[in-house]
Amino acid sequence: MGVPLAMEHDVGIEFLDGGKGLGLTGSFGARAWDTRSWTMTGRLDEPVADADFAPDGSLVGLLRSQGKGCELALEKWGSRSLLVAARERVTRNLTPEEWAHYIGDEPYRKLNARLE
Repeated sequence: MGVPLAMEHDVGIEFLDGGKGLGLTGSFGARAWDTRSWTMTGRLDEPVADADFAPDGSLVGLLRSQGKGCELALEKWGSRSLLVAARERVTRNLTPEEWAHYIGDEPYRKLNARLE
C-alpha cells in the first residue's frame, strides 16, 4: 500500500518516528505521512532547497532560498506539534466546524480546557 505521487527530480525521503512516519522534501515543499494509515500529517507548500525532519517527526529543519542567499529555519511539524503550539497561543477554543475544517480527521477536543 502506498500514496500515488506525481514526482519531480531532487526529492529527499526519510523515515520518521521509528518508521511510523515518512517524510518527503523537494522543490514542491515538504510532506509527511503516517505509514500505518497513509494519512498526511504535515504539509508545507513552499519550495525548499533542503530539509531534514527530527527523528520523532516533531520538527523540521528547512533551508529556504532567499535571493542570492539562504535562510535556515527550524519549525514545529506535524499535527501533534502544531496542536501543542496552538494551545500556547489560542484565546478561544475552535468550534467543531472549525476543527473539522482546519484539523481534519483528528477527533474533536478543546485546545485549552481552561477556555470556553
